[in-house]
Amino acid sequence: MRLRKLSLGFLLFQVFLGYSFSPALAEKTLQKKSATEEDLFLYRAIGATYICVAREVDIEFSKASAIAAITYVNLLEGKHGGKIKVIGDKELSRKELIVGANNQLIPAAVEYCPDKIPNKTKKDVEKYLKELKKKTKRK
Repeated sequence: MRLRKLSLGFLLFQVFLGYSFSPALAEKTLQKKSATEEDLFLYRAIGATYICVAREVDIEFSKASAIAAITYVNLLEGKHGGKIKVIGDKELSRKELIVGANNQLIPAAVEYCPDKIPNKTKKDVEKYLKELKKKTKRK
């Protein structure tokens, strides 16, 4: 056991030392690719499915949707550095990502499991989608 800890410590020290002498290598390793449309579609499906499953086992909607949104945001921050390809190189703030996550996940949950979503939320989503459709037509 002690040898294992010593070996792990030595290995981590070598990695750290390598990054210290090669900042370009460290920077390249730490660069993260922006989330693609496919990535967002997958994360949306995962989050909406989580909401549906959580509601199935009687977890209240606000808790289920909050956990799903935070998970979505954690994926975007961890894997993509908070960047989304269609937006560009801008790293989005956590607050912006949470708003975006809710705008993606809640309508998807309404689509996937409408019987598990509170009526007020379904009405709000319908209103939001109508407004979004109007804005899209104007452009």
